[in-house]
Amino acid sequence: MNDPADEYAKGESDIALRPIVSSREGVTPRFEVLALSDQPVVDHIPGILAFLDDSLPATYRGTTRVSVSLDDGEVFDKAFPEYFLGKIRSQAIEPTRIALEICESAVLSEAAWQRVIPELARCGFRVMVKRYIADNAGFDVLASPHIAAIKVAPQVVAELPGSILARRFLRGLQALANAINKQLIVDGVETLGQALWLEALGCKTFQGTFYGPAMDARNVRHFVLEGRQHASPIMFKPVTS
Repeated sequence: MNDPADEYAKGESDIALRPIVSSREGVTPRFEVLALSDQPVVDHIPGILAFLDDSLPATYRGTTRVSVSLDDGEVFDKAFPEYFLGKIRSQAIEPTRIALEICESAVLSEAAWQRVIPELARCGFRVMVKRYIADNAGFDVLASPHIAAIKVAPQVVAELPGSILARRFLRGLQALANAINKQLIVDGVETLGQALWLEALGCKTFQGTFYGPAMDARNVRHFVLEGRQHASPIMFKPVTS
């Protein structure tokens, strides 16, 4: 039987890891798993985490986290939560290391709220909503005990320089997330100016090309050894292509 970490390291799966960066020190490395082709990526999660455990410094062993998007078929498959739980436990992986990203259409589904999202949370996975929805449904998302994290769409970041409302929205959303113990991830950070705005607004967790592009297995170790998973924008040297 092939070791899942070896399979991933050899590049047998067409996958990239996109870093999630925090301005706080001491944060364990986190990556979003992306498919570079049409293949499903969920089944590769055990191999990816095994690879990270084997290749990163021992201080991060067993703590590195990943997130992965679920398609609608996986979200509404009644057997999926227990199937995936069994798959990762066979590799001695804790489900709390995995955030499952749910798209807007699934979040707005009554079936998702009645069965799918509570079941994923019950299995121990962290459930993340891929976009914040600014209406009553969005409030229900924020208030739900089953939701651990919310990702803000890149369009909000793009409007920061010229929109007081965008800045007020993000400041208020981060304050609300803090108050109800949710993680807020701001996606689409591409420039130092945007990063400085977000830090000034109290945001703490980011994704975007300013901090790091999606990378292959070979570059993940260098990214972590350089401490790029936690850095203030003022001290951060942008990644160059």
